[in-house]
Amino acid sequence: MFTASFETLILAVAALSSTITQVLKKWLKLQDLGAVVLSVVVTAVVAAIEEIDKGWDTVEYIILTFVASLVANGAYKLVKKAGGEG
Repeated sequence: MFTASFETLILAVAALSSTITQVLKKWLKLQDLGAVVLSVVVTAVVAAIEEIDKGWDTVEYIILTFVASLVANGAYKLVKKAGGEG
């Protein structure tokens, strides 16, 4: 469904937003739900910057933000646990 370049963009956005979130989370002393909300907000901002840079596409922005947020927050670990591999 996703092209290789879009998958690369997802990983880049997730990596950058994770780094920024970790710094802000320590500085703001956030935990649990607050940290997740911060992560989603940071991911949305990073995704918006990427979309503006390459030409705005609202649907792609929504998908990019959603999937990159899942990747940044470790959703793949939940899938591995559910599958019995974790």
